[in-house]
Amino acid sequence: MNLNLYIMKMIKLIIIPILFLIVNSCNNKVKNDCYSCKMVAPHENTKLKIGDSTFITKIWKHKKLEYKFAYTDVSLDYLNFFKSIKAEYLFSPDMDIVVVYLNKYLNESDIVNYQDVLGLAIYKKQEDYYKFTFYNIDNGAYNIIRELNCGATKLSSNDIFDIYSIFYPNQTKVTSLVLRNINSVIVNNKNKSHNLKENIKFLKRKSQSYSLKFRPPNPIPECEFPCPSGDAACEQGIDGIWNCDYTFDPPEVSYAQSNYLIENGSNPSFVDSAYDPGLQYWFRDSFLQKYSIGQKYIEYYYGMTASSYLTPQIMQHTPQLLNKLSNKIHDFLYNGNTSQVLIDSDTKTEAIYLLNLYYNEAPNQVQKAYFTDIINDVNIYSGKTFGQIIDMIE
Repeated sequence: MNLNLYIMKMIKLIIIPILFLIVNSCNNKVKNDCYSCKMVAPHENTKLKIGDSTFITKIWKHKKLEYKFAYTDVSLDYLNFFKSIKAEYLFSPDMDIVVVYLNKYLNESDIVNYQDVLGLAIYKKQEDYYKFTFYNIDNGAYNIIRELNCGATKLSSNDIFDIYSIFYPNQTKVTSLVLRNINSVIVNNKNKSHNLKENIKFLKRKSQSYSLKFRPPNPIPECEFPCPSGDAACEQGIDGIWNCDYTFDPPEVSYAQSNYLIENGSNPSFVDSAYDPGLQYWFRDSFLQKYSIGQKYIEYYYGMTASSYLTPQIMQHTPQLLNKLSNKIHDFLYNGNTSQVLIDSDTKTEAIYLLNLYYNEAPNQVQKAYFTDIINDVNIYSGKTFGQIIDMIE
């Protein structure tokens, strides 16, 4: 991995949460050759009965695994459907897409019962993205998977497949059934980061054995159906057509960070709980960019000399501070909780200590001025709730 790129990305993990500057560099979107190809025709169709309605459902079979992807546009009363699968308490009127992971293949004419359900993914429509939640059934109950509470800027069959590969790879048969509200406007936001993709990568890494050094996955996945084959990811465009598209990211910083910290004595689970890349994408896109102070911090980020700031002391204090802030930021973004104090007195002390470490490593007066300004802001906003901070910066 390019050392400068790695170091630059490390900076964002340390400074940004303190300052409302959780920034991740954006890469140019590269269209794969198969982007313009036609969708693959479904391998089969079924008549799926939900309540009193019947929907024609298209099904694609995975090339190698006992896994099928099924999709249908529905005009559906989600509440009654959720009652039928004993998930009424998860219902929300703003649900646009529901993905039901089933422990069976769908027959030519079929229904979905509670005993068929392995898990449930819900996409709730926001202004220009989806709020994503995933529930895995364990001991008869729908258990929320905290690591997959995030934003999603598109519907991707690769994401749906990746969740299957994490939770249900040992099932004899699995169908991921996508139910999309036919009356909803499809979201595919190219201007925002794909948070769900990053959270899935994060969760995949956590599921690996800590006795092994983490290694990033193949940076070029293969398109899942209903897209044609290609080195890309399959997503639904705003016209409803599925296309291959892919952001060619460098190897994930999460892997590099974990390797570095764990090799130098940090506890793996502690490192994982500190680093949540999807949360950072989401915070940047849905909050920071709305305010001039967030834009200021982004400018500071791009004005830094990355190679100056990776020191043992800085690395030591990174996960400590992130652990204190991540749950608060998640609660604010996902649940709208504005009553929490972001920077309490202990966090303020730790943050200013860390920022002074940065100040001491700054290679010039311009970058020293960045940290002087940031420390001043930490003093201003410490002791304030999210709601109070928003009132101050609007």
